[in-house]
Amino acid sequence: ASIANGEGRFVFSTDLLAELERHEQILFKYCTADGLMSNEFPTTPNGAVWGTAGFCNPAGNVVAYMPHPERLEREGESLFSNLRLWLERPPKYKPYELKWKPQQTVVGTYQPVGNCLQFYVSLIITDNAAATIELALQQKGFQVKVARKTHWEVWHNPATNVEQLKQVLVQSGELLNTNKEIYNHTRNGNGETISFLVQDNQDFEGRAVTQKLKHRFGLEEIENIRKGLVWEITIPAKDQAERMAIATKILQTHILFNPYAQECSIIA
Repeated sequence: ASIANGEGRFVFSTDLLAELERHEQILFKYCTADGLMSNEFPTTPNGAVWGTAGFCNPAGNVVAYMPHPERLEREGESLFSNLRLWLERPPKYKPYELKWKPQQTVVGTYQPVGNCLQFYVSLIITDNAAATIELALQQKGFQVKVARKTHWEVWHNPATNVEQLKQVLVQSGELLNTNKEIYNHTRNGNGETISFLVQDNQDFEGRAVTQKLKHRFGLEEIENIRKGLVWEITIPAKDQAERMAIATKILQTHILFNPYAQECSIIA
């Protein structure tokens, strides 16, 4: 289920959403000036499931709220005034435990079939995103090193001159910026490194690049392009079995990907 507004998006399973609704944790829904709720546009402007605009934790003191009440002339002030009242006189509530638990994350092996040219693009400059993920994992007790690469799948017809296509793709500047990025066509070969490929279920950027290269650059031999991220996790361990066991635990943190919006596979 998606609850979205512009670039912001909450994505989780529908059974969790039902659990939040059952415990009255969905506090805000989009409605008309007369208070009539509807999931349809324009009442719900962003396709949010059930017209959801905000939900809270069981205590009701933390709210995830997508619209911007501070931008409203009148209606937004009531939210802040009620927040002040809550802080001054916290209401009594009956505590309960959220029963929903996420499913165990299981990933398969990445196996592209057909005429697929791959680009593994890495930054020459410091990758702050990789450093942030590395720190987050270390804070959870995983003594690992993390590197990140942008991954491109370029599917082409069988008659394509692959070497020529590589050159044109790099020169186009659509897959990488050669001033601050480098690329190769294979994964990290370090035996202590496990590589996870994460791809969005709705890969809008890959579709956009496909259309641009076909129509603006005339590369009609391209059939499809898909963008992803490769997380390279270097795990010091005595053998591969222990390394995979640690990698499996890392996956369950959901730090590397969102299983409801993305798919993940191991690059063998």
